[in-house]
Amino acid sequence: MKLIGIISEYDFDLIELLRILNFEFYYFVIDSKEYRRVGNITLVPFEELEKYYKKLDVILNFSDIEMNLEKVINTVYDLKNIDNSKVYIYRLEKPNLSNVIYFPFVVDVNSIKSFYLEKLFKLKNKFSVFIICDKIDINILGVLALLSNEFEIFVYGILEKNITNIDKNAYILGRKLDRGELLKIISYVDIILDFSERRFFKELIIAAYLRKPILTVKNFRNFPKLVVDEKIKERILSQLKKKPKLEYDVEEFLLENAREIVEHELQRLLERNINI
Repeated sequence: MKLIGIISEYDFDLIELLRILNFEFYYFVIDSKEYRRVGNITLVPFEELEKYYKKLDVILNFSDIEMNLEKVINTVYDLKNIDNSKVYIYRLEKPNLSNVIYFPFVVDVNSIKSFYLEKLFKLKNKFSVFIICDKIDINILGVLALLSNEFEIFVYGILEKNITNIDKNAYILGRKLDRGELLKIISYVDIILDFSERRFFKELIIAAYLRKPILTVKNFRNFPKLVVDEKIKERILSQLKKKPKLEYDVEEFLLENAREIVEHELQRLLERNINI
């Protein structure tokens, strides 16, 4: 059996997908020191990659760490930047390119269907916004100034900080939320504004599955573009009015549908003897 390496943060949904594929995986977790065996998957800290490198046939790097090792295939975020002599992973939508492996972000919606939203927000009396970002910059400060009097605002993505008030109706969620916490907050808020170009894809897919209005700076065909200007409040209110009619095409990102896609892509990769 072919041995495939995966480099990523700990991702419950990704593990659930790998468990049902007919391959053997070594999962190098970049945010954990855990050693564990889960079916056909061996979870190993990222620092141990060197010990296993020679025995692996190919390594798929889903992290932001750029690696130039011979067996490593890196994720590319913009197809205009590809080098035709290399192989890449692309995760937004299936590209029509022979040297690009399509591996969608995966969400196991069974855990969402069974999720019970606790009644923690009984006093909600205004619309709420979930802002996703890599840092608080001038654009986000401008949005906070425009929205804070009329909206309850949660800002997520600035990790390793405690939750702190930055305005009477705006809160920084300054640590990484676990899966249950993310489901809770995404279920609660009315709209998602995504300012991060290269992170937080799965949060958007979960929000889309829950039929939440989404505006994003990403080049993602499923969601409307986030444009920051003096009319942003009007655009947000317009999206909120559309909420009852929202339908997103996220079928390929659901676990049961992703299995066939990923099996095909991995088989195609391993059979072609690509010069990685």
